[in-house]
Amino acid sequence: AQEEHFRNQADLWGAMDNEWRPGIPLVITISLDPYQPVTAPLVRTRELSLGPVADPATERLAEANQPDRFWTIGGTVHAEGSLDEIEVKLLEKGQIVSLQPEGRFAIGNLKAGDYTLQVSVKGRKPRQHKITVPAADYDIKV
Repeated sequence: AQEEHFRNQADLWGAMDNEWRPGIPLVITISLDPYQPVTAPLVRTRELSLGPVADPATERLAEANQPDRFWTIGGTVHAEGSLDEIEVKLLEKGQIVSLQPEGRFAIGNLKAGDYTLQVSVKGRKPRQHKITVPAADYDIKV
């Protein structure tokens, strides 16, 4: 790919209808391995805020209008046996939570507050786990 830059600095400052200022075009080329995996901490809580914008320049929501906040949480079910025999249910919504093969789960569209996850293991009595949204950890040990 070819770099793109202004051949004529007047194009930039003239388009902005501004005074000319000195500038030095700088191109930096670095090599990256596109196949090298990037490792980062697991995201456990995500917040989505919806509402009117108070200041378009900063894109901050107007707190006076109480923006709607929705949370998506994620955790891991840790079990000694097979995860195929485990069912997780969010009691307040009656929602069955799907587990990934390694025990990870995600639940979306939650308001801040207290919730109950019911964990059922085949052949055992269901156990309830209280969670608070938002929180730092949603892992469950069975």
